[in-house]
Amino acid sequence: MPFWRQLLSPFQLGILLNLASALSFYMATFFLKKGSLVDDTPSWIYAFARYLFGMLFMAAWLVWRGTFRVERKGRTFVLLRSIFNVLAVLAFYYSVELGHAGMANVLNMTYPIFVVLLAGPMLREWPSRWSLLITLIALSGVLLNFPWSAAGSQTDWLAILAGLFSGITAAIAVVSLRGAVQAIPVSTIMFWMFACGALTMAPVSLGPLLAVPARIQPWLLLSALMGLAGQWFLAVSYRYLEAPIGSIVSSSRILFALLFGVTLLHESYSGLAWGGALMIAAGNVLLALHSRQQKNGNNRRAGHDESSR
Repeated sequence: MPFWRQLLSPFQLGILLNLASALSFYMATFFLKKGSLVDDTPSWIYAFARYLFGMLFMAAWLVWRGTFRVERKGRTFVLLRSIFNVLAVLAFYYSVELGHAGMANVLNMTYPIFVVLLAGPMLREWPSRWSLLITLIALSGVLLNFPWSAAGSQTDWLAILAGLFSGITAAIAVVSLRGAVQAIPVSTIMFWMFACGALTMAPVSLGPLLAVPARIQPWLLLSALMGLAGQWFLAVSYRYLEAPIGSIVSSSRILFALLFGVTLLHESYSGLAWGGALMIAAGNVLLALHSRQQKNGNNRRAGHDESSR
């Protein structure tokens, strides 16, 4: 038995893995931002490196453990997951390139809010009135992050809109993942997600990637590895955690982003931006708690119905 199994319960291991995922995702953008301060290598090169390393890693993993085959009934959801994950990462990294890494992470973490709105039409999982109320509160937090003052430049607006678009497209990717995992192993989904990004971007990205200056290569490699680690830690954490608990822990990325943004990247945020970020984080936590409460209530009702037969 591995030593960590002796020291930690499955629940504690899941929490640590999920925290590691949140920290890894932030560090991927931290290294991207550090690289952008050294050289003007565009953010989509960092995204391509992430997908390329991810595809190679998952291909080796599947050769060792599994298969590349995708069941027919899951292909549509795998395709949607792959396409919208690529769009989300490109928009997310573009937001980091243009603005603050911390704020880009905050806006990317709006995806649980949009999952509530999109799960109904995509999966017939319609939200309750309470879920919609929490969603509206969290969306109000999003509005507080917009540069409403006259000092807000066009670049500021583009950074905010790109970050918000990454949250919306990430939500579609997450809802698609829900549909895909019902028929396909997570490792197979991850391979096709990385492969979709790497293969579609390769014609325009492979040459520039190979020509990246030596002073940028460490930042590029670290960013790609952190992005891959984040995906891996997140997938493994859900072996030990219920989805609502995982969502709550994942919201810690908002705190990592703001705290490390201020201390490591010397980014500054207005009081409204801090308040909006906390509203988004609170909305994510409340939605997760409400989802768990609904699930427990449904289980109790199902048990009562079964016992009354």
